[in-house]
Amino acid sequence: MRTNDLACHYTISCAGATCSNFIEGTDRCNQVLQNLIVAKFGGSAVGIDGVLIPTIIKRINELKKDSKVIAVFSAPLTTYDNKQRSLTDIALELGRKTEKGQSTDVDELRKPYLKILSLVDGKFQDECKKTIESFLEKASISLGEALQKKEFANETRARVLAYSGRY
Repeated sequence: MRTNDLACHYTISCAGATCSNFIEGTDRCNQVLQNLIVAKFGGSAVGIDGVLIPTIIKRINELKKDSKVIAVFSAPLTTYDNKQRSLTDIALELGRKTEKGQSTDVDELRKPYLKILSLVDGKFQDECKKTIESFLEKASISLGEALQKKEFANETRARVLAYSGRY
């Protein structure tokens, strides 16, 4: 490869499998990147318990007409203690409670995902539910570690946040 050529490596993850492709040359890299849109949808865009997801899907389908789209979603909002809250805030609150020695569970984190699950095509619901439960189990284990250590920081905090809503 000549020094003025650009090496472009991209990874596409789909259905748990990772496929890597290596493209050499500036022209080909520019072609790939020119028609690529990364769209990030925050918790407010997702709405309470994912109510705005159908609107987001329409927007993604519009974008897909002319480009490849990578969609990134923040944790949805939900109602907790009669207030609109992000799942990230709820996970942090659960972590602070465990740090103080209070036992917690992830049911409040599960509720919005079960509502969102109803929007998923029936043939994919079982697989999605297994994924949700797997992540929430890991969050629960990490909260248990925080309870045992009486510390909600560093890796434990990162795992709770990663597994509870930042999929």
